[in-house]
Amino acid sequence: MILSPVISRVPDSLQLKASGFKWKCRRYARRDSCRCLAWQAPWRAASDKPTTPWRVRGLRGQDVLEVAAAADLQATCFHEPPPLGFLKTWSLYLFRADVISIITAKLKYTTKDEFKCLVVPAQDPSKGFVGIIELSKLSDEKVLRAIPEPAPDYLCYLACMAVDARLRRQGIATALLAAAQVQAAKWRMKWMALDVFADNATALACYEACGFKIIRRDEPMRRLIGQRLRVTMAKPV
Repeated sequence: MILSPVISRVPDSLQLKASGFKWKCRRYARRDSCRCLAWQAPWRAASDKPTTPWRVRGLRGQDVLEVAAAADLQATCFHEPPPLGFLKTWSLYLFRADVISIITAKLKYTTKDEFKCLVVPAQDPSKGFVGIIELSKLSDEKVLRAIPEPAPDYLCYLACMAVDARLRRQGIATALLAAAQVQAAKWRMKWMALDVFADNATALACYEACGFKIIRRDEPMRRLIGQRLRVTMAKPV
């Protein structure tokens, strides 16, 4: 039986594996008798998630190359090019250097119970990282006030989450948020919180799917001074 590419959702009865384009159908014992195939990319499973879960680990702060790789990912995702195109490369270079200095300072001047950087290594080790998120112990009065009672003294604040643009919607962000919750539990935090731009519908949908809810919004007047509105989202650990 020949599998031809068809733009259709793979039925729940079908499981695809990346290794050798192997597949298995629960409904039919014999491969040649299966008639429920609707083939997609071989590395996607029936649930539209990677067949191999993404591995999340802590960033090795003593490894200069790892810090540089983390900065590369964040700089690529967060850099806003200047209006003059010929300054884009130079601007990105300076922005990356600034990100490296910030990450290095956080790792140097904070304890393991105050700051943690989680990363998702690429399948090819030479490619660096495909996902990153920073966790810190926060005591921001504005955020704590918005937390439902009883309000904690501290919470786990998530920031600077970035995913390689070529690998988005493949479960990397979900894996990072799940690992962040595990780390927050180790810190004995009762709540996690984060800020996201209100017009970033993709990020909002991702966080809501992971259990975060909006607890605070920026004042609309901030638009008058040219600033994008943000919302604060939180989730109990």
